[in-house]
Amino acid sequence: MNKLFSFIICLFCLTGCQKTELGYTGTVQFYLDSPKPLQTFGKGDTINIVCMIVHDKAMYGYRTKISDAKRHTIYYENKVVSYNDTLYVNEQWVNGFSSSNDMRLDVVAIIDESGEEEAKSIAIRTEL
Repeated sequence: MNKLFSFIICLFCLTGCQKTELGYTGTVQFYLDSPKPLQTFGKGDTINIVCMIVHDKAMYGYRTKISDAKRHTIYYENKVVSYNDTLYVNEQWVNGFSSSNDMRLDVVAIIDESGEEEAKSIAIRTEL
């Protein structure tokens, strides 16, 4: 009976270890306060990127990116390394466009140094 019990404990431990070796299995929560989806910005307007990123374990950091939704040209990108389970994003970008453009904002949680990521994306617009 002791051998069976020991075998079950070892099997349980090995299974648990395998799950952690497989990498990221959690869920990241994004609380994006600003900008709002489909919000429009005129030339010279400041786009405030305000977001809280929460995970059940410490993350490596985050990236923010503003790009053209059609051509994928990147106009703003920033990476912050900050080991924490709660990350606070507070960044700004000034719209320099004098035309209407469909844009995309990506807030990316970098889970670990191996490249595991989770992202929140929204559409925004620039106009005259």
